[in-house]
Amino acid sequence: MQPEDARHLEHIFEKVSLGKATLFLGAGASVSAGAPDSETLIQKLKDHFKTVHTNATDLFSVCQDIVETAPFGRNELEDFIRSQFETLEPTSAHFSMAKYDWQAIFTTNYDRLIELAYGKPERKRVCHPIYSPDFNANLFDRDILYLFKLMGCVSSTGEMGRMVITRSDYNRMLRERPRFVDCLHDVLKDGAVVFIGYSGGDF
Repeated sequence: MQPEDARHLEHIFEKVSLGKATLFLGAGASVSAGAPDSETLIQKLKDHFKTVHTNATDLFSVCQDIVETAPFGRNELEDFIRSQFETLEPTSAHFSMAKYDWQAIFTTNYDRLIELAYGKPERKRVCHPIYSPDFNANLFDRDILYLFKLMGCVSSTGEMGRMVITRSDYNRMLRERPRFVDCLHDVLKDGAVVFIGYSGGDF
């Protein structure tokens, strides 16, 4: 480790100890609990929806093709994706993450692993998931940990909070959920972000 790397880590740990670090979780953070990574989920979708023939290698494009291909529809696709995530249980790693005093948590994951990890009685802060653009959040309230679910959740219902699974969903999310980005900017003004579950090749 180079000296500048060590200083950077010290800076991050200091922010975490002061409650000024934000956690940002990707798909890799859920793999230990049995969740499929993006490549595995894409292959499972292609195997399940056998009449869909696409060379697409990203999740949103594959799901877009499924929705637009008869006889499949949105509901069947959502049901299949839910079946991959809704029964997952937190691992020791998730319970460990829940012990830190994060300023907020952002995630692109559909699962409920973080909510469940914070469900233990000894957790001092209440985890409040947000997956609809219509929300009120006081990021300075230290009794509440806000969990911003950028891509929706397996438990969300209704048009505003549904899972972002197709290319059209993603484009709409960018237009309709700017407040998520505003909140991320707010916590970054005097803090740091810890990314877990992303690779160097993620967009």
